[in-house]
Amino acid sequence: MLTAMLKASFKKMYMFLMAISFWPNLLVAQQIKQTGFLESISSQIETKLSQQPTEKIYIHFDRSFYFLEEYSFFKAYVVDSATLLPTTLSGVLYVDWLDSLSG
Repeated sequence: MLTAMLKASFKKMYMFLMAISFWPNLLVAQQIKQTGFLESISSQIETKLSQQPTEKIYIHFDRSFYFLEEYSFFKAYVVDSATLLPTTLSGVLYVDWLDSLSG
């Protein structure tokens, strides 16, 4: 009877030690999967940006405030959204200025 209890106890301890020894391997495997997942997302974003590049528009005004019926002067910059370098994808920029009253 004592031998059976020792065998059961030894078996439980053996299983516990085996589980502990394999645990770090499972963590490393999860990290490798996650890194591959992030690389996959990164490559998909790069592919999308190369197929359909996007642009941003920055507008600089000559002043912060204007009076009614006063002329405003501005300069517009069109840049690539990924690199923030000037782009020539769009040839013409149309600008419509609206105030909060005219909607």
